[in-house]
Parts: sequence; structure tokens; C-alpha cells
Amino acid sequence: MNNKPIAYLILSLLSIGVAAYLYGVWIACSISWAPRDTPVSINSFLSSVVSSIAAVLATNLGAVLGISITKPQSPFGKLKNWTSFSLLANDGATIFQIIACFVYVLSLLAAAIVWVHTGFETESTKIISLIPEMTKSLVGVIIGVMAISLNVKPLANKA
Repeated sequence: MNNKPIAYLILSLLSIGVAAYLYGVWIACSISWAPRDTPVSINSFLSSVVSSIAAVLATNLGAVLGISITKPQSPFGKLKNWTSFSLLANDGATIFQIIACFVYVLSLLAAAIVWVHTGFETESTKIISLIPEMTKSLVGVIIGVMAISLNVKPLANKA
């Protein structure tokens, strides 16, 4: 991006969004990790922030993986752009998208670890509902990657 003030604004907003998302994931994991006698809960606004940003990150992951696998010569397939100086350059969006993929997958993995630790607890008074939801999303990501990688095509309806 050639317009540096706009690039800095975008970087600032991205940073705030990622920080809010990671904070929410951290809170959900922390609250859910230890068994409690009292019901657990998370601020509904924070839960909405995590869910909304997770939806954007999931869409980004699907796009990046889909393009990378189907078009290996795309910028996503070539990590030659990976330099600290390119973050605010024209290819910066590609780098941010790849970083966002790692942030998303690692956050899903953290939620999965917490859910396994709790013995796959589903009672909403004992675990923050984001934890099982995020773990199920991780399973969906794994299935999606397997389907793309194995070139699985949906069965056509035979009439």
C-alpha cells in the first residue's frame, strides 16, 4: 500500500482486532481450564467479538488455503515476500493474511487443548461455550484441508 497514513491506520485497526481476539480467547481458556464450584461466564460483548473475528479469520484461512493449494504460483504459494520490510508494502496484505491464518489455527488449537483438559465438558455452567465451538471449528478446518489436499469432490446428485 503506497498511502502510508492509511497503511498505519489499517495496521492499527488490525492490531486492535487481533489483540481483542487473542484477549478473548485467553480469557475463555483461562476461565474454562480450572474446575470451579460456581458457574463460569464471559462478558457477552467479548464473546461476540471473539466469534465475529473468528468468522473473519476462518474466511481468510479458507481463502488462503484454497488459493495456495489450487494456485501454487500465487503470492500465498510463494513466501518470497516474507520480510519485515514488506509489511506495509504492496504485498503486505499477503503477509498479514498468512499471519492471521497462524493466529487463527493456534487459537483453535489452544481451545482444543482446554476442551480435552476438561474432559470434553459441554455444560455451559462449567465451560465457556466458545471453547467447544472453537474446537469444532478446528475439526472443520482439518476436514477442509484434508478434502482440498486429497482433491475430494462432492458427489453429484443423480436423478
